[in-house]
Amino acid sequence: MIAPLTPVEPYMGLSLIVNSFFALVVGGMGTITGLIAGAGIIGGLQSAASAALNPTLAYLMMLVLSILFLWRRPRGIFPRT
Repeated sequence: MIAPLTPVEPYMGLSLIVNSFFALVVGGMGTITGLIAGAGIIGGLQSAASAALNPTLAYLMMLVLSILFLWRRPRGIFPRT
């Protein structure tokens, strides 16, 4: 689906899959509200950090945030009860 927007190459969707996984980790698995909240947090952090710093540090900040969420809140912001 993204082939008309970017050149076709191996592993072309890898960054999208990784960002989706980060959003799922932060938001929590099994709830739509958690997924939306996680996507907003991860997307906002990535956009703000990319604009203020550089994209590599933004990606690192997303990784650190996901690790912190896995450590402190392993079920995410809105866990399924």
